[in-house]
Amino acid sequence: METAQSHPYTCLSCQLAFPDAHSQRNHYQQELHRYNARRRVAGLAPLTQELFDDKVKERSTQLPGGANNSDKDHDHAKKLACKACNKTFASQATHDAHVKTKKHQDADASMASPVPSTSTAPPPAPAPAPVADEATFESSGDAALDRLVAKRLQYAPPIAPSSCLFCPHSSDSVQANVGHMRAAHSFVLPEEEYLVDVEGLLRRLGEEVGTWNVCVCCGKGYGGNIDLNKESDLAQDELKRRASKGIEAVRAHMQSKSHCRLRYDTEEEQLNIADFYDFRPRGEGDDVEVVYDDGSDSDDLVTDSDDDDDDLPSGTNVTYGDTEYELVLPSGARVGHRAHRTLYKQNLLPYVDGTPQALLSLVPAMKKDRTHARPLFSAALVPAKGAGFGKGNGNSGEVIKARNKGEAKEASKATRHFHEHKRFQDQALIRGLRGNSQKYYRDPLLQ
Repeated sequence: METAQSHPYTCLSCQLAFPDAHSQRNHYQQELHRYNARRRVAGLAPLTQELFDDKVKERSTQLPGGANNSDKDHDHAKKLACKACNKTFASQATHDAHVKTKKHQDADASMASPVPSTSTAPPPAPAPAPVADEATFESSGDAALDRLVAKRLQYAPPIAPSSCLFCPHSSDSVQANVGHMRAAHSFVLPEEEYLVDVEGLLRRLGEEVGTWNVCVCCGKGYGGNIDLNKESDLAQDELKRRASKGIEAVRAHMQSKSHCRLRYDTEEEQLNIADFYDFRPRGEGDDVEVVYDDGSDSDDLVTDSDDDDDDLPSGTNVTYGDTEYELVLPSGARVGHRAHRTLYKQNLLPYVDGTPQALLSLVPAMKKDRTHARPLFSAALVPAKGAGFGKGNGNSGEVIKARNKGEAKEASKATRHFHEHKRFQDQALIRGLRGNSQKYYRDPLLQ
């Protein structure tokens, strides 16, 4: 029990216990652990460190060269070991890649004693080249974040305004690039007639796609999670590979999801790129400018005016009606706004006040048009014999007043059922007539 508390970290393959996680990780990198892991797969018991060393010595003496090969293996193991980081490597390539990392350089510089002369590790890799002058940015006040942004701009530069945002195509000019994106990817710049800085807007979008790998439509990022501590430890080749992979991923996303368009729906999205637009009226003396969008009707016209839009033209007798959505002409006619055209197009039935005189005057019209009026719960008319209106149903067309709401509802339900039953009978009769005199198979043995 005491051993389990003092040595909580174990290795199942070697059946060993360790006091801390660092010792356990170092054990996993040794040859003894690899050998016992293979023995565990084969169903054999693990070996101790002493037995493993004896097997290694015995094997080395049996090989041609004897002790010379053992010395060479020992020297090779020293070459592939990093004392600064306390790590060993299986190949020279992994050892060289580790030496070039910044983590190894910091650990090597912080060591109190110099590296022994027996080590033949290559010299540290030179520091990355400084960021180019064109990759400048505004400082955020955080030194670590500024270094990360500078390195990101170095290995993932923004897409040039003359290059396509959605494919590797490159054009000769910015206008040619805009035409390519419109023809190949259906990308249209919103409010293009008011856009005054096309190159600046494309440079802004190129930074989002090329540097940070963000979709211009939905804002989904494909650059991965950014860690200020881990990003500085990556090698140059790894940073370039990640940058290339990120831009390929975001381009594939925009093409597959049909996201080759710019976010311009909400007010916040419009203000995000408002610096590249100028919505002031064009020309001198033009107080009002009307612009029609391509492919739209007259309902979608945009009016820009410096005057108050609520003021009516002077010198006319046109006044507002009950609301600002209604105008009263000099002739007395009232003109409604097109926003309420759905209400004006309604064909309402004549209103019935429910008096006996109004109900009696409504009966001839209902018999003529054979239409049912609006249900009147206070005084409803029902057929006298429950067979519907009109003389063709076997009655004289007489109606009576229902005594209550329930009786009117039941009479209406019975009338509806009668018509449905009659329609079903007519359909069955038609099907029966169509089925007469048809050919069919008759078995002579069953006669």
